[in-house]
Amino acid sequence: MKRKKVLVGAKARSELLKGATFLADAVAMTIGPYGKNAALQKGEEITNDGVTIAREIVDGGISDEHQTRGARMLLEAATHTEEINGDGTTTALVLAAAIAKSASKYLSSEDTIGFQKTPSEVVAQIDRECKEVIAKLLDMATPIKSKADLVKSALVSVENDELAKMIGETQFDLGKEGIVMAEDTAEKTCSVKVIPGVRTDNGFATSGSITDMAAQAYIVENTKVVLTNYVLQDINALIPISEQLVKQGIRTLVIVARAYGETAIRQCIESSKKGFAVVPLNAPYIDQAEIMKDLVAVLGGRFINVEASKLDDIQLSDLGFAKKITARRWDTIFVGMDDVTAEARIKGRITELKNKRSKEVSEFEKKNLDRRLAQLQKGFGIVQIGAETVLKCKYLKRKADDAVGAVKAAFSEGTVKGAGLAFKEIADTMPEDSILKRPLELIHENIMASAPKDFVIAEWVRDPVSILRVALEQACSIAATLSTAEISVVDETKPPFDNLLRSMLDPNAPQA
Repeated sequence: MKRKKVLVGAKARSELLKGATFLADAVAMTIGPYGKNAALQKGEEITNDGVTIAREIVDGGISDEHQTRGARMLLEAATHTEEINGDGTTTALVLAAAIAKSASKYLSSEDTIGFQKTPSEVVAQIDRECKEVIAKLLDMATPIKSKADLVKSALVSVENDELAKMIGETQFDLGKEGIVMAEDTAEKTCSVKVIPGVRTDNGFATSGSITDMAAQAYIVENTKVVLTNYVLQDINALIPISEQLVKQGIRTLVIVARAYGETAIRQCIESSKKGFAVVPLNAPYIDQAEIMKDLVAVLGGRFINVEASKLDDIQLSDLGFAKKITARRWDTIFVGMDDVTAEARIKGRITELKNKRSKEVSEFEKKNLDRRLAQLQKGFGIVQIGAETVLKCKYLKRKADDAVGAVKAAFSEGTVKGAGLAFKEIADTMPEDSILKRPLELIHENIMASAPKDFVIAEWVRDPVSILRVALEQACSIAATLSTAEISVVDETKPPFDNLLRSMLDPNAPQA
């Protein structure tokens, strides 16, 4: 049984805040056009991506267990920000630590007795001020009106003219609902192409399927796919088809089904250990049967409807084929083949949906059909990242991922003055006893701290409102919890081997 280390009262909060502050200070150096890069051991890459650096620091970079817990809490704000927007993780980290520090001043500390405010009052004030700041951001927002606007939004994140043009223009052409993704390529140059695909509102059925831990995603290329609305208690009915795929040299079968029983999940997890991976993905929540038909148009195969077909009768011809699948917890992106057969299927499905829309009365349903039609008609934008070296390719891929998130966010809610100036202007209007006042000023200060003395922020530099909003919301949520914590319980870790050896050789040596 592991021993526990427990801290109670202001000491607990102080140690948690030390860890959070250490992490935020380290990552803060990367923000802005003159931000510093970090050389990471994991993945052997150079990056200034906030959440990537934070993960490596938290994973063994802090010796004290309580401080590590504080850093992990802070990391959650960045992780959620990444999941929602794909960018703004450094902003979330810096804000969360600063807000927690600002809020803690109103509570008891090691040097004071009693509270200026109760924990519930502090949480309520953070929530109130957060909503007020967001309302002001939305009032300040300017909508995206041209390709040039969106290219500029991409350039702030990617800091590369060529990639910014590719990402911004592709997103503008695909529209607000369009999807742009960045992926590695063996080529030495970057390029962009539009391919058929569908994004659904559900993801992997078990975290045991995850192949990319950093992105918390299941990613596979060139796989066969079963599309059904069956609830699978086991996968025995698919064993014969799996055996046929193995004979063809295919080692992966993705299932998209309504739900899975415990036995089915266990069988899927165990299958990968036997050399043939059966991967369970959840079927779409909304308009399930209709979205399945959209997937058939993109991937081929047949939708095996529980009301009309038996799963036991499945044939190889009933399987679809995905060039690439990226599944996260809450969504999945299916990319199909870009050939004449797929084009014919998609055109047929588009005609069906247009006919359905012409007879639809509900405005809500019309908008839903418009979104689906946009995906089928325009497809996905794939920005392929190539470079002379693997190290540079990884660096550009991180930057491109941020830019993809930034342009999507900019298109959705507009932009405000960049480089933290919007936050600073709002902070200037807030009273001195505001918990968020000082934290909001820090983003701009950190950017300017690493810049040359004569650096002037160009007028075209704009921040997406959605990026700032989500980063602030996540930061406030974590900071409210962190700043009011009065108990910290962690597992006691074993002392490092070198310290143990030293204590054995010298009884007077300091203990770990």
